[in-house]
Amino acid sequence: QKTVQHHMRSFEETRFRQQLDTALGKVRTILHTSREPTYPDQVFHQYEDKYMLVDLLTNTALAAEMNNLELIGLKPEHLKTIQEWTNRSVSLRLQVEEKCVFDRKQERKVESPEYVTETKGVFGTSTKSEKIVTTVTDYFWKFSVSWEIFAFKGNNPEEKLTLLQRNGSHEILTSTNATPKPASVVRPPVDVNITWAISQIKDSRFGFKVNRSSSTCHTPRRNSDVDAAFSHFNQVYSWTQKVSAYYTSILFPVHQAHGLDVSKIHDRDVFMPVVPLFEEERSEAGSLESTTKSTDTALVGLSAPEGQSVALPVQDLNLFLAEQQRTLNEKLAELTKMFPDNGGLITYNEAKVILAASNIQRVGQHHRDGINYVEFMLRKQLIAAIGKEITPADFTDYMVFHSRKIFKPAYAPQLFSYAVRQPDHFPEGTVGIDARPRDGSVSSPVYTIVRHSFASPENSKPMRFSINAATSVPFFGDRYLHAYVSHQFSGESGSSLNLVARARQFSNFIVLFGTITGPGLFEPKQALVVQNKDDITIPLNLETIPSAQEFRDAIESLSPEQQRFAKAYRSMQLASTLFGFVVLQVKPQLEKLLKLPADSLLKEIRLTQDLLELFMKYQIPSDLLSYDGSPTAAVPEKVAEVKKNVKAIQDMIAETKEKELAQVHQENLYRYGKETLKTNAIFSAVCSTASLDCCMMDGDSFGGPQLESNQARKSHTGVKHKHEQADSDSEDEGEDYTQIPEALDAKFEKLDSDGALRPTIITTSDTWTKKSQASVLATPTTSYLDQTGLETERNQAFDLIDALSRSGSLPFEHASLHVVMGATHCFDKTLIETVVQDNVNPIEKLERSLLIIGSTIHEEEPRALIKEEHLEVVEKYSPAVFLLEAAKDEVSQ
Repeated sequence: QKTVQHHMRSFEETRFRQQLDTALGKVRTILHTSREPTYPDQVFHQYEDKYMLVDLLTNTALAAEMNNLELIGLKPEHLKTIQEWTNRSVSLRLQVEEKCVFDRKQERKVESPEYVTETKGVFGTSTKSEKIVTTVTDYFWKFSVSWEIFAFKGNNPEEKLTLLQRNGSHEILTSTNATPKPASVVRPPVDVNITWAISQIKDSRFGFKVNRSSSTCHTPRRNSDVDAAFSHFNQVYSWTQKVSAYYTSILFPVHQAHGLDVSKIHDRDVFMPVVPLFEEERSEAGSLESTTKSTDTALVGLSAPEGQSVALPVQDLNLFLAEQQRTLNEKLAELTKMFPDNGGLITYNEAKVILAASNIQRVGQHHRDGINYVEFMLRKQLIAAIGKEITPADFTDYMVFHSRKIFKPAYAPQLFSYAVRQPDHFPEGTVGIDARPRDGSVSSPVYTIVRHSFASPENSKPMRFSINAATSVPFFGDRYLHAYVSHQFSGESGSSLNLVARARQFSNFIVLFGTITGPGLFEPKQALVVQNKDDITIPLNLETIPSAQEFRDAIESLSPEQQRFAKAYRSMQLASTLFGFVVLQVKPQLEKLLKLPADSLLKEIRLTQDLLELFMKYQIPSDLLSYDGSPTAAVPEKVAEVKKNVKAIQDMIAETKEKELAQVHQENLYRYGKETLKTNAIFSAVCSTASLDCCMMDGDSFGGPQLESNQARKSHTGVKHKHEQADSDSEDEGEDYTQIPEALDAKFEKLDSDGALRPTIITTSDTWTKKSQASVLATPTTSYLDQTGLETERNQAFDLIDALSRSGSLPFEHASLHVVMGATHCFDKTLIETVVQDNVNPIEKLERSLLIIGSTIHEEEPRALIKEEHLEVVEKYSPAVFLLEAAKDEVSQ
């Protein structure tokens, strides 16, 4: 048996145009010679014409389907009775019973071919002709079939209207007394529900019409009415395939040597009336002839649409349906001659059913192709209007332009690229977040909604971060709250994000990455020192969580306990959307730490590098290096004192190196003798640096206690002195950024009617890229920091912070905090499909999302964010955002 495909083919432009070209050739023979119907995309028309074309195509397809049902026995009186079966479903059924019974057996003689036998004897050779006769027993079986196609009401097949039925038989010959077919078979009934098609009949005419005002109606193709039509034609398509498959694959093979040409049972010669055509101008003669010639011969006619349109008039479609009937009857007459009713299994009745089934399938396929062609036109016209097919990257560029146009400058999204600098100084470097388009084009900074504030020791409390259990470091400076609103189409964002930090030559700063965990608290998870033309690229991972509406719908039917669990976990997820990083400037903090005036180290490049080496590599206490002379001394004198201290420490380190080398030399001489002295000396020189690092861990090496390494600090209990604890408790109440995600989520639930705006968790990836130069003239090298490398970088940065802050007692005043909140507007389909299929303008959706988030970040009403000249248009397409504002105003009054 051949496999039955129960689904129609998807739209293919080439196949569709071949079908329509064939139909146009026939149409020109039906209509007046002055008529020139053509492809709809070649005729100027309005958007409403597309709706009208969909209506006419569907009604024509229903009428063509009904013509085929009439072919297999549906009569006007049947249709009238079916329509009276109100409030109950109507179905068609093919019911089959087969029997195979023994009829008789018959013996017959079968002679073999004659053969000659030669016998040689005394008197010569003699010949004899012989034949072998075999008795063969033939067994004859009577195979009979009874099939019926009928319509029935509801779920009661007994209340039925028979359309076509037939009994046929065939004699099967076998050589054994074993039945060739089962003695009795009742085939499973093949049913199809046609209630929807019957419901479209109004006053004996098909009156399908897309409800343009329905909330489910997006486009002429995408609406619940067309979905229902597609569902009907799909079901009928599947039913007719199963019906045809029974006859061609099960019944007909029973009669093997029938001598009939079954391949002639096809509908290729039958005219297809379901053709999407427009006509710009109609001659009066042609229109008059169509009206005169048109006769409603179909079992169910067509309702004339209201209004003027470039679509073909109903009179033309009636002519097409009449031509379908004529060619169907013509084909049936041909099949009647080829398959006479001789009581067998293959007659014109079976051929008639297959013909009707085949044409119904083609009607359904042409209807689907015609409706999808309307959407194909929309897509083609949209791309033609723009000049290209827009990508998500193109849409991102447009939203930047659009935001600049409608938002006031103070509230418009800004580039996320910031210089690390002191006021009136040249930048030490830059930090920012770049978007790398997936098409491989050049990266550029993302745009974020930004709120900026400045915290100074005089008017603000510091924020804090801990580098270990015992050290909490306060910091002041710039504080930026960013909201990054991205978008996804069909799960694709169009770009990936990287956090980038770059330092200039002879410049340095520290960057910490983590999250906001409470009022005035930042929790660093990674950190690194960026210096001397370092270029750090950190891929960012964006993970969306369900939107407020999706979350609400998901927990609605859960138990109270399950809801509380889900809400608690979501609270943690929302808190995780507060990604942040802190930039700490090193030079001003060094000056403060060493008790030097501001800008004292501005041109002291060598001194700055030496200080960093002593702090990071050897962990020298700052008290050994800082200026401790007269406060009124001149700046050069103070700097010279610091240089003197640095030189003293460096000399001590050099002396320690020499002692270590001498000790290694003596040990090698003692162990291996003089002959190995040279080799061991070279080995000792290579290892000197490592040996020195080891000796630095001895607390008495420099005659005093050393700063503990970060690794050692991890083992401390974290016990603080009483006065330190009190200071920390009194200052940990800064701005509480953790309240913003909850506030935003509440707004999303009220104003995001689509449930498409999803909070987004931003995290750093596990592998970072670092480009660096060992010296000014060295070739830049690229390295990749994995977990081990990142831990090393973090420990070095924490050691430097510990030194620069005197273990948290000296706050950083030159710092900047960047808190980044993410939200993603998710569209289920691609960009073009969103516009063409859903009839959604994504610009307006993103505009609403920006308004919701921007008003929350800036703590302003949405109206205050928009330029006056654009306020009316924005308010028209995002009314809910402004209605909430109006409601608040009424409450306040």
